[in-house]
Amino acid sequence: MYQTRRSIKRSGLYTIIVLEKIFPHMVRHSVYRLEGILMFAFASLALLSYFALRGTFLPALNLDERTLSLAESILPKVVGILLILVSLWGVAFMAELFFRSYYLKDKKRRKYDFETLWVLYAAKHGDITRALVNSYVGKEVLLRCGVSRREVWRFLKERGIVDTMAILDGMEVKPKTLKDLAEFIVEHDGGFVDFLFSLGIKEKDFIGAAAWAGRMKEKERYKEKWWSRERLGRVRPLGEDWAYGQTYLLDRYSTPLLFRKALPVVGMDVSGDVIAQLTAILSRAREANAIIVAREGVGKLDIIHFFAREISGENAPPALKHKKVILLDTELVLASAKTKQDFDTLVIRLFNQAAKAGNIILVIDNLPSFILGANTLGSDIVSLIDPYLTSSVLQVIATSDTESFHQYIEQNDALMRRFEKILIEEPEMDNVIRVLEDVAVELEARSGVIFTYPALVEAATAAEYY
Repeated sequence: MYQTRRSIKRSGLYTIIVLEKIFPHMVRHSVYRLEGILMFAFASLALLSYFALRGTFLPALNLDERTLSLAESILPKVVGILLILVSLWGVAFMAELFFRSYYLKDKKRRKYDFETLWVLYAAKHGDITRALVNSYVGKEVLLRCGVSRREVWRFLKERGIVDTMAILDGMEVKPKTLKDLAEFIVEHDGGFVDFLFSLGIKEKDFIGAAAWAGRMKEKERYKEKWWSRERLGRVRPLGEDWAYGQTYLLDRYSTPLLFRKALPVVGMDVSGDVIAQLTAILSRAREANAIIVAREGVGKLDIIHFFAREISGENAPPALKHKKVILLDTELVLASAKTKQDFDTLVIRLFNQAAKAGNIILVIDNLPSFILGANTLGSDIVSLIDPYLTSSVLQVIATSDTESFHQYIEQNDALMRRFEKILIEEPEMDNVIRVLEDVAVELEARSGVIFTYPALVEAATAAEYY
């Protein structure tokens, strides 16, 4: 046996690798969903038979003796089948819980992804490429490359076994992710690389497709972890506002960002840095305000949404615990005021409620536009909100595009003293592709059209060029 396969047997994930071979994830899902439907059908039939025999609940039907006799004869059988279905459903459900308990446990500390170990363990004869193609995740990789799986099978059958596992056994550093595994195949399986090239697939496209497939599987598994603190934190708890002041007026002119659906942003590395800066700035005792500056098209609100998710989890700093990130609808505020006095009164009431609540982080999207809108009514919004910007009980996050920031904000010394600037640089090509990956998955769910990795690369290249 290969040394790599022996080491996989000693790993903590070997148990669920065996479970996946015997009772695959998709089969488990299909089984307990089907059994759930059958359980409901047989439970309904059992209840109807029971009430028919008792003569209650269904008196208006006037069932004859033959029907009652039939109900009496089938009731024990229906109950028996129902109990068997409940048992089988329990087995499938417990098997899935067992799988998740291992798969999702200490994921950050694990050295290897489950999908990578699955492929390596499946390479019994040493052909890692063949094992990848035959795996469920390999199907996704080939789909993202735009290559027919049947065509790849035909090629592998004609060329025979290529033992790349022996090469892997001699390496000190093993592939940890699907991307690493794809890079290993590209480096040590020249025949397969030449085959892909004949189909117009470049090495970097194959590696990128493998990385994309790995990230998709990871996100699918994360969505199933409904019991995580972060996921449960996004559910509105009963009486969440009882410990803080009421914001009846503010609720009419704002939206909680935590419950807003966000698009992917400019890449996890970039958005992670911005979130870290936001956390540091808003944790200050006073003047804890930030303004996010980026070009048009960068998801500034989406970054703030991810920040709201971050502070709703268990890793939130003490200064930001129980804080609600609220997006102020500035267009509605401007539209509701016909005069300067109406506008000033409304803004002061809104900010007063936010400050008295004690747990509000107020978001003002496109601050320069809000300032210009207030100016048309003859109001100086900067002077109105300045006392709140120095408060210790209210934090404000503003956003602006780069041009408007230089034109309206940077020249205003009062605002620059109150806000800490967070500048988002132009995203790199790899980050743009990561964004397109997530957008493509959402579009696929709605339209049924499949996007390949080379197509995303072309789209990102065209966007950078034009």
